[in-house]
Amino acid sequence: MRLSEKDRQGLLENGGSVFEPMPGHIMREYVVVPKESKPSDLRAWIDKSFAYASKLPPKSKKKSKARQSK
Repeated sequence: MRLSEKDRQGLLENGGSVFEPMPGHIMREYVVVPKESKPSDLRAWIDKSFAYASKLPPKSKKKSKARQSK
């Protein structure tokens, strides 16, 4: 889940772990929810994640490589 710094710390203190899709490649704003989480707890984290991600600015579009070489 992508969470604010405060919420990431809260989840890490409650059994969550940092998201590392490949060894050595930590995605700093993402945290993994523990497998043993109750559905109600999971729903609360999903709501927090959605609220945080909704406030982020849109990603800027990157120019395609074909256009960059011209």
